[in-house]
Amino acid sequence: MPTVIEIYQKYNIMPQLQLHQLRVAGVAKLICDNFPDQLDTDGVIKACLVHDMGNILKFDLTLFPESLAPEGLVYWENVKKEISQKYKTKDEHEVTRQIAKELNLPTGIQDYLNSVGFLQTSSNVLHDHYENKICCYADMRVTPFGIVSAQERLAEGKKRYQGTSHAFLSDDQFDQFAKDLIALEEQIFKKTRITPDYVTDQTAANIIDELKTFSF
Repeated sequence: MPTVIEIYQKYNIMPQLQLHQLRVAGVAKLICDNFPDQLDTDGVIKACLVHDMGNILKFDLTLFPESLAPEGLVYWENVKKEISQKYKTKDEHEVTRQIAKELNLPTGIQDYLNSVGFLQTSSNVLHDHYENKICCYADMRVTPFGIVSAQERLAEGKKRYQGTSHAFLSDDQFDQFAKDLIALEEQIFKKTRITPDYVTDQTAANIIDELKTFSF
């Protein structure tokens, strides 16, 4: 069975995007390991490790030049074009869904994938599927630079997407999503043996290193 790093290499995933997905999976596993109820931890980890496989399609590659080394801007722009042509879409979520099918991930894990994203936060608050909640929440704890608090992630996301096609429609809408994220956090940590501030780069570091050899 291939390791996640071998899968990233096969699909030519940018190093920064590899690290992001590993961090999100690290946050999720840290939560799952401290969750007393039975969970599909393996499925949660797999979903988090591939949740952004198509995300190069939404990147403005000029914004983070330090993440393009050593290949450079032209190389990654060509990768972006090749992925869009291969999967016949410019929708990063559709590419991720197609890759999940290519990896033969069960429909349950694909459902976890569909629960990830800021715009999914509100719906995750309303149900009792904690695998979905954890996948969504873990992604909301990670910026391009590391694991942060939910409040810091909200501020970073609003700033990063302001003025782009991924921007939120209004401040009122953003404020509602922000309230839902905090509600989601409260739901999850009400059940765990840890608190939100326990989840950091430092506490997740060993888990992230171990996940580099995680097999699918």
